[in-house]
Amino acid sequence: MIRLTQHNWPSREEWAIRQRTAYYDDAPSVSDAVAHYSSPAEIEQVIADLKARWKECGRQMTTVKKAAGPLAKQTTETGIAYTQRYLSMTEAEQDLSQRPEDFRRERKLINEVIRKLRDGELCWRAQKISSVSPTLCTILDRRHAEGKRVYQTRL
Repeated sequence: MIRLTQHNWPSREEWAIRQRTAYYDDAPSVSDAVAHYSSPAEIEQVIADLKARWKECGRQMTTVKKAAGPLAKQTTETGIAYTQRYLSMTEAEQDLSQRPEDFRRERKLINEVIRKLRDGELCWRAQKISSVSPTLCTILDRRHAEGKRVYQTRL
């Protein structure tokens, strides 16, 4: 006679969560609420630091745009036209042409992080600009420590 082993099947709700979440059991559940890791004064300090960097990026972008001259992407130029022109440039011209875009992308990221902070969330992309603000580094370190603590308690 074949003996069947008894299984501990998950409830319907648990099964649904497992189906919707990739590696549901590996990812620690850590809050993205910035208030859990910092005070309002720290949040304002981070925003002030980011605004200062945003202004500095604007000044640097203006300088490198002038240096790039006609090599930089023009406001009326489509993305495809710029890419075709970019690929026909020499490596030195490509580097010169790309610098304004690098500053534009950084400013866009700073805007996103500030918007999320004002909404009370900690943006996962904030790690890319954490060197701008020591306070932001501290907040991200606290969140990382909380994630490690939660993960260790699950083991």
